[in-house]
Amino acid sequence: MKIYSLILLLITINLYPSISVRYYFNNSIFELELADKNAVKLDKPYDALEDMNSVQYYRIVFSAAEKAALINLSYTGNSTAFNGIEIGKIDKEVYFIKDKNNDITVDIGIGNLESIVIYTCLDFGKKGIDIYDRLATVILVKKMIRQYGGIPGKGYSVPDTFEKNKFEQEIIMQLTQPDELLFMSRMYIYNKKSAQYELIPLGKTPEIAEEISIILEKIKNKNTDINYNLKKRKAYSEFIENMSRIDAKDKFEYLKKYIEYNIQITFDNDLVSPEDLFNSRTGNYKSIAFFYYSVLKEIGLKVNSYLVCNLKKRNDEDIYLIKRKNTTEKEEIIFTYRNVKPSYNLNYLIDYNPPSIDSSVYLVTLQVGKKWVYTAGEKWIDAGIYTPERCCSDYTKKGCYYSLIIDDDIYNFPLKPGSIRWDVFFDSK
Repeated sequence: MKIYSLILLLITINLYPSISVRYYFNNSIFELELADKNAVKLDKPYDALEDMNSVQYYRIVFSAAEKAALINLSYTGNSTAFNGIEIGKIDKEVYFIKDKNNDITVDIGIGNLESIVIYTCLDFGKKGIDIYDRLATVILVKKMIRQYGGIPGKGYSVPDTFEKNKFEQEIIMQLTQPDELLFMSRMYIYNKKSAQYELIPLGKTPEIAEEISIILEKIKNKNTDINYNLKKRKAYSEFIENMSRIDAKDKFEYLKKYIEYNIQITFDNDLVSPEDLFNSRTGNYKSIAFFYYSVLKEIGLKVNSYLVCNLKKRNDEDIYLIKRKNTTEKEEIIFTYRNVKPSYNLNYLIDYNPPSIDSSVYLVTLQVGKKWVYTAGEKWIDAGIYTPERCCSDYTKKGCYYSLIIDDDIYNFPLKPGSIRWDVFFDSK
C-alpha cells in the first residue's frame, strides 16, 4: 500500500507540475507559484504598462509577430494551435490563450502600445487576486505566446564579475533609467577582498539573467551608436576641411557638382542633418538646401537662410465676412498674425491669409560677386538680385511672408512658431 501510494504521488506530481513565475517589481524579486489553474474574470481589463518598470518592458508587450498571430484570427470562434499552445478569438478585441498541456486559459487583448492586456487573471496566492497575481499572469501569458511562436527558453550567459572601474564607469554611468540603475546595483555587489563586483546567485536564474543581458546589450548598442556618430562627424569634418582648401572662386561650383553626382533625391518629409546627408548620400530638397547652407557657411561664404510662405489674398466674400465680425471674433483672427512683425498694418494684412510654418519653404541665399542667388534644394536661381531678402519674393513670384533664420534656431528643426518673426513682401502687380 505504501509503495502504491508513493507511485501515485509521483504520477500526480508529474501530471501536475508546479508552475512558477519570477519577476522584478518595486525593487524586489518575486517568485510566485500558481495556486489555481482556473482564471478569474477581472472587473476591468488590466494593462501591465500601468505598473511594470522599464527593466522588464519586453516581458509585457507583444512582438510584431505575436501581435500578428492574434489579429490574423479573422472571425469570432477562430482558433489555432502550435507547440502545445492554442490561441483563439472570443470577441472583436478579446482573444484567449491556452496552455493545453497544463490546462491553463487566460483571456487577453492588445493594448495601445502593443502591451499585453488581460481580462482574466490566475491566482498565485491565497489572499485573492492582487497586483502581484496580475503581473504574474501577464508574464506567464508572454511565456505562452513565445512558446506558440516556437521561441524556446534561451539560456543567457552574463558576467559573474566586473572590475570595479569597468562596472562603475562602463555600466552604471551609462544607465539613464533609474529602474535599470537600481536593478543592476542590486544584482552586482562589491566584494572588497577581490575588488570586484560579483553577481548574486539570483542573477544566474534564467529570468533575471535575461534582464541583465538585455541591459548589457542596450549599453553595447548605445556605445556602438556613439562610435558610429563620431565616425560620421569625423567624415563630415574632413569633407569641410577639404572644401576649405579649394580656391575661393571654385568652392561653390565644386559643391554643386558634388551634390549633383553624389546625393540621391528622396521625396519624404524628414529633414536630414548635414552630417547624416553626407554619410547616407540621400535626402529631400529641404535637406539638400540645409546641407548647402551648412557647408557654405563653414567654408566662409556669405550665406543666409529663410522660411518663405506665400502671401495669398482672401476672396472678397471672406474679407466682407471678417469685417462684419464682432470685436472678440476679430481679435481671434488677429491673433493668428501674432508672429508677424508689429511694423506691418494688420488692418490691411488681415485681407491676406496668415503665415504658416507648415506650408513654408526653406530657402538658402548665397552672395556671388555683388549679386545674390538662391535655392530651395533643387537648383540655383540667378535672377539678377542684389539684396538677399528679395530672393524670397522672386521665389514665390508674388507677395510672400519671409523670416531670416538665425544660427541658434537653424539646428533646432522643426522650428517653433514662437521663434519666427515674419516680414512681408506685398505683390507689386
